[in-house]
Amino acid sequence: MGRSEFLAPTAALGATVAVLAALTAIDVDWAAYRAATCMPSDCFCERVSGGFVRQPANTWSNLGFVYVGYLILWNALRAPRLEGTVDTELAAPFRIAFGATLAFMGFGSWIYHASMTFVGQWFDVIGMYMLPTLVLLFHAQRAPRLGAGGAVAGYVALNAVLGVLLVVAPEARRYLFAGTLAAAAAVELASRRTAAAQRDLRLFLAAAGALAVAFLIWNLDLWHILCAPDSLLQGHAVWHLLCATSGGFLYVYFRSRRTAAA
Repeated sequence: MGRSEFLAPTAALGATVAVLAALTAIDVDWAAYRAATCMPSDCFCERVSGGFVRQPANTWSNLGFVYVGYLILWNALRAPRLEGTVDTELAAPFRIAFGATLAFMGFGSWIYHASMTFVGQWFDVIGMYMLPTLVLLFHAQRAPRLGAGGAVAGYVALNAVLGVLLVVAPEARRYLFAGTLAAAAAVELASRRTAAAQRDLRLFLAAAGALAVAFLIWNLDLWHILCAPDSLLQGHAVWHLLCATSGGFLYVYFRSRRTAAA
């Protein structure tokens, strides 16, 4: 990507920051709403305070997801096809959905850490589900008996079920996320054995490595092993930034696929 490719996404991010900053001026009592399941004392290291934004570092660090999502959307809309190649009919929609999903993850986690409410938690976690299930959709649409329409229907149905489970069994959310993530990784790695065109494995490993480091930091923060509750440097905020980086690497990994034209 050239320098010009960053101008529009950066301008969009600036506008987003301005809108979100204006929202924080709203006088709201989040305590009047159903609290997130981690409340009152298990919501990662950062102290939960009053006001519109109850965890500042953990809230604003989600702009990393939003920015990477904007970059991907701009790239996908500017180059809807892979030049000089033939790819699946779902390639352009997949790349647009990928960017939109990352941006949605950022907004969902933003409102979660700002409010520490159960509704915010729902939007945060459903966004986390949507990325690995999107990878599953990418592969499912290649099945001859399923096709793009069936894969999309399955994607919607799977996330609907996961969304319901977030309400009726919220304590299972982390296990379900780990399961969908493992399933997406397993399907992607298995596809490399038979795919005629291989993607750049180094990019996949970079995405996995960033996620592994992020998960380590997430645990250190969750269990208060490395913890300074009032600091602007929070492990969970680093988790957000590393996960956004991992998502960017994963997109470039899919973008690296080249199928020779017939």
